[in-house]
Amino acid sequence: MVQALRKLASIDVSDPHLYQDDNWRPLFAQLRRDDPVHYCEASPFGPYWSVTRYDDIFTVELDHENYSSSSGLGGIQITDQPLGQEFANFIRMDPPGHTAHRRTVSPIVAPSNLANLEALIRKRTSEVLDALPRNEPFDWVERVSTDLTNMMLATFVRLSLGGPREADLVVRCRDRQCRCVRCGRAFGGRTYRRTHQNG
Repeated sequence: MVQALRKLASIDVSDPHLYQDDNWRPLFAQLRRDDPVHYCEASPFGPYWSVTRYDDIFTVELDHENYSSSSGLGGIQITDQPLGQEFANFIRMDPPGHTAHRRTVSPIVAPSNLANLEALIRKRTSEVLDALPRNEPFDWVERVSTDLTNMMLATFVRLSLGGPREADLVVRCRDRQCRCVRCGRAFGGRTYRRTHQNG
């Protein structure tokens, strides 16, 4: 029992190697079964809590009085934003501020608007998937997730995709929001992965 508890205590779901090596599923199953509200005392980012059961996640997500998304109280990221580089973002807010900002962007992803964009979404998804190499390994994040997400974000913010400059603007905006506090590089980029490949 002590051995199992020690193993449980050592689980750190912030470890990027779990996802790069696709080894995360058994650990998440173990956490859901044995420790659904898990405290990780030692990680490169400091101590943190993780919640792995659906109903618990739903409770945390909706209970703003007890669980805050506000940057000032810890936020939704595993690390704090660098001092002096805090950036206001409605995802890192609690109601009523979050509610007001969400009302502004909700129409973009409303079912009726997504239905209007269905043909475009399918076309872009098909183009990205059809361009993937056959019978050889490739980086899914780089070739699919990043490109497809950037194209749709550009559409949502009404940018033209006529050239790389416009698409690059979306990438630059995203990268300003998603940087590693250890090295300052954008999450998911080639340089970031090389920097953190060996821990």
